[in-house]
Amino acid sequence: MKNIFVSRHYARAFYPVLEEELQGALEVFGAIAKILETTPDVNKFLAHPLFSLEEKKQLLFKNFKTKLSPDIKECLAVLIQKGKIFLVKEILEELKKLQKEKGNIQEVSVESSWELSGKEKTEIEDKLKKSAGKKVAVQYSLNKKLIGGLIVKIDDEIIDNSLKAKLNSLKELIYVN
Repeated sequence: MKNIFVSRHYARAFYPVLEEELQGALEVFGAIAKILETTPDVNKFLAHPLFSLEEKKQLLFKNFKTKLSPDIKECLAVLIQKGKIFLVKEILEELKKLQKEKGNIQEVSVESSWELSGKEKTEIEDKLKKSAGKKVAVQYSLNKKLIGGLIVKIDDEIIDNSLKAKLNSLKELIYVN
């Protein structure tokens, strides 16, 4: 739980610096998160106190074919120096959340029992935009366990419009009366 607060702190500090080049920064943070996830030796090297900050930066930055901007390098250097580079994945997620907040975008998840057509997706997104009063970024997923209908998740709210939920409601109504 503590890491979430620390990650949020760093993301909020980095956001104004990286805002102009946020897409590139998100890609770099994502690539570094992947490197740290898949290469334990890099983690050990970055955490080892005998290696200098310069050596650690060189190792991390040499993996990128494109030239990193000074702002991105500086943010990563701060994380290395403070021993928080292992939080890069969580910071990446927090930066994405901030980007959506600043862009007035609502993140929504939609599960369905069938593959939705383009027309169905458009209709769902239009309804969600209207009810949310802002842009929506919808993640669609297929859930074969659903008999029919949709499950929509907006922040902490779940709208279960599945056939199973409707049958359960009907069952409760019959047995209560």
